[in-house]
Amino acid sequence: MNAIFTGRRRSGKTTLAFSMALKGGGGIVVFDPKREFRGWPCTISNVSDLDKAAREKNVVIVFQPDGDTEEQFRPVAEWIISQHDLAMSAEWDKRGLHFTLLCDEAHNLQGPNWANPQLLQILSQNRPEILDVFQTFQSPKDAYNRIKSRVSDWFIFSTNLPSDLDYLQKEIGVNAEDTARITTLGDHEFVHFHFDGGQPVAEFVTDAKSWKVDLNFTPKEERKIMAREENDKRDRKLEYPVQMESDKDIFDAYNMVNKRKKDDPKSKYRGRSTDRESANENRQENRGKAITFGEVRKKASGE
Repeated sequence: MNAIFTGRRRSGKTTLAFSMALKGGGGIVVFDPKREFRGWPCTISNVSDLDKAAREKNVVIVFQPDGDTEEQFRPVAEWIISQHDLAMSAEWDKRGLHFTLLCDEAHNLQGPNWANPQLLQILSQNRPEILDVFQTFQSPKDAYNRIKSRVSDWFIFSTNLPSDLDYLQKEIGVNAEDTARITTLGDHEFVHFHFDGGQPVAEFVTDAKSWKVDLNFTPKEERKIMAREENDKRDRKLEYPVQMESDKDIFDAYNMVNKRKKDDPKSKYRGRSTDRESANENRQENRGKAITFGEVRKKASGE
């Protein structure tokens, strides 16, 4: 899912985005220029720490840039792109594995007529089954015009600015009745706007209890993560979906699963030399890169 969360300050847009990322399962990289996320054990400001953080299976990685926000986003985005590409080669989409990039205050990375090229590349090329991209804005007008066509879902909190309301109608497709209702939304109430089979759908949510979480790292969140780690059996035996931390793991797992087929003379499986050569080339090309912390995507109720 490529989604935009928009609304006035303290309306709940970042909280909702983070809550959805947590409930969806998988690892989360938060690009946090305003330092809204506090106390998280894996909070970094150096892109070189991303690989280590992913290998250590941190559920939440908070990147807080020091210096120019847009400039520091570039290497983070390049790292995200590399992980997405490796995940594609490992067929995460078939295994139910994915991760999320949450860009808070995304106006730092774009404007109506420009966008960070790496962010645009992510939004243009990401497979939603593998990578969710969530962006938060105080005004929908701050989103780059070309990004609108790459966004599948809008989560709109209360706004009364005529220019924002006009934008939602003319540029996004929210009808006049729903736009009028947006002006009456209270704190932490929002509308989920998306297209279903080409038809616009507006779903209003007025109960925040189902999604309210704390952006600060709390003892409650620590207990959840500890329980998650205790139930993590990926280091003890090979299971599907397979959690992989390096490109070498992809081929080790592949060979382990198919070894019996290769050794069975009655099997129709035949490993071609060209396939083996291609695999070796890929291993050399990607050596040293880390596949991130994917987990089985949780299905929403009704799916």
